[in-house]
Amino acid sequence: MDLKEIKKLKEIKKLIKVVHQSGAVMEEALCQNRAKLSEKRDGDFMNDLKRQLIEIRTNGYNFTDYDLDNLSLKMIRNIGSTDFVLRDELIYTTFGQMILLKDLLDKNQLNQLLEICLDDQHLYYGLGEKETDSVFARAFTVLIIGLVLAADNRQSF
Repeated sequence: MDLKEIKKLKEIKKLIKVVHQSGAVMEEALCQNRAKLSEKRDGDFMNDLKRQLIEIRTNGYNFTDYDLDNLSLKMIRNIGSTDFVLRDELIYTTFGQMILLKDLLDKNQLNQLLEICLDDQHLYYGLGEKETDSVFARAFTVLIIGLVLAADNRQSF
């Protein structure tokens, strides 16, 4: 190999490196865009849930037109939200109304809710993590478990 060919090979290596770096930058940008879209979709979902729960509260916790299984599932999936209005004032309070005050959930629904509360995505979510918001999911899950146990004290299931 002569000097000219060696220089060409070095230039080709440099170009390959630049192309590789550009590809990594583009991939990072795509990942960020996907994350933003996912956050927007999650944010839209949470805003819809928030609007729905505000409507329920405004109507005196009248659940007549609501699918309680679906509503309960949406609420428990968002029990760890960092939005304190959604988490404290809407989700927890609505569960309190459904479980204790209005006694709307049957034994099967309460058992199902308890099983969800005890899974890795709720009571044990992020256990041992530091400097994360996972504590909200665990803490408010314990509160929901308390509501379910209070209902069980009233009528064992």
